Amino acid sequence: MDTYFINKKEWNKYIGEKSAEIKTYAPYESTEPLLSNGTQFVKTDNNQSSSLFWKTVNPENVDNVVYDRMHPVAPLKIFFFPFKERILPAIGNVEPFIIIGATNCDLLALDTTDKVFINNDYKDPTYGLRREQATIISIDCQKPDEYCFCELWGNRTYPEKNFDLNLTYMEDGFIVEIGSEKGEKIIRGIAKKEKTAENSMKIRESIRKQTKNIVQANNSKYKLCEMGHIRNDIPACMENKIESPGWKSGAFDCVQCGACNASCPTCVCFLLEDFSSRVSFSKTKIWDYCLYQSYAKMASGVSPRSLLWERYANRLLCKYRYMVKNLGIVGCTGCGRCISGCPGKIDKRKILEEVFKENGEYI
Repeated sequence: MDTYFINKKEWNKYIGEKSAEIKTYAPYESTEPLLSNGTQFVKTDNNQSSSLFWKTVNPENVDNVVYDRMHPVAPLKIFFFPFKERILPAIGNVEPFIIIGATNCDLLALDTTDKVFINNDYKDPTYGLRREQATIISIDCQKPDEYCFCELWGNRTYPEKNFDLNLTYMEDGFIVEIGSEKGEKIIRGIAKKEKTAENSMKIRESIRKQTKNIVQANNSKYKLCEMGHIRNDIPACMENKIESPGWKSGAFDCVQCGACNASCPTCVCFLLEDFSSRVSFSKTKIWDYCLYQSYAKMASGVSPRSLLWERYANRLLCKYRYMVKNLGIVGCTGCGRCISGCPGKIDKRKILEEVFKENGEYI
């Protein structure tokens, strides 16, 4: 893919002008709690690892966009699969929009949500419209925290697909990699740019290597799989693990808040609510969480997973076995949001390690 170098001033000028024409979103640092407006997550812990939140870009705040950190608190999927949306009457039209600042853990999750909502027999028209109308400008993750474990699954800290443009932040500008025709069109609209020099490419490789080393060092104590290599036997290792004692110890500190579900970029469960009156009818889609006691409960009041540890086990079995069998994709990209956002301080890496060690098995 072609790469260019664009200085930050020129880039901000372009994005500032573009944001006045097209709705544009990007990560911003936030030190104050945020209220929910239906598409935003509430910041509840001032000590949480990520303090980045998606906000609307405009010419006045374009200089404050964050390009050199990790992922925001809310997953990228929220732009395509909102927490709550009306599906009947159909929305119909979606205006073009730009997303800046997606990291690889969120981009890889699009493989899962795309398969569920548009690359299957049953297609979600609104999701498809949003995917078509979105321009995704991703970034290299440069400051991962202790909860990031993408490298543990063999995923990279920088994007390799599912982006239109990718930015690698440098001191005086960006190395910009083109990933699609949409990205090519953006590059054509920026007058001042230059082909990437060899020295800049070496700096990019150095940045990527440094970030990789940080993630690997933070996860070196977890024996889940060979570092930097995905094994093909993940579903097999989860076989007959439904009754594992490890799930019970993992669920001991769970408060069933659903924070891990809400922050996960690959969770796709939802429920439908009908609203009717004498003159109108509407149907709404809203996220559902498998850790909730009401999840999958039948009309009779019977639940297939009445115990919390059963629901906790199901959540992780879904990510590492059921999704692999049904979709051909591991339902986890290693973003670490489920760990950093857990009020019970449950570390999924420790739970998985405990479960896999029971029979001397590792992924």
